[in-house]
Amino acid sequence: MEINIIMKPEILLSKEIISNKCVYDRVLKHEKLHHGFAIQSATKLMVQARVIADKYVAENYIGYNQAQVDKEIDSKRAKMVEEIKYLFIKDYEALNKTIDNEENYKKEAKICPEYERNQFNRLIISNK
Repeated sequence: MEINIIMKPEILLSKEIISNKCVYDRVLKHEKLHHGFAIQSATKLMVQARVIADKYVAENYIGYNQAQVDKEIDSKRAKMVEEIKYLFIKDYEALNKTIDNEENYKKEAKICPEYERNQFNRLIISNK
């Protein structure tokens, strides 16, 4: 059985971010970390995927008619894909939590303090 994982991640940034070089660089670096986490999770998963695939294909279908075989294979393939997706998402989300947390956001905010100060002032003014 051949297993292909196709990923086409995109990094989309708002025009407000693009207009400020410091913030643009900071956000792009952060988003590239997410991209790297996706690749890391997929690479790790390729080893696990082979084991998972073997678990689902190791069955003898002697005595089944073709329709039964097709139905059984489709069912097993769907279960296999769900298991592989679950493992990918679980690993990917765990990696993302290492940078998507309040402590890291505060650390990143210090990279462009002038922008953060302006954002804070805008929030205060808009809430009055």
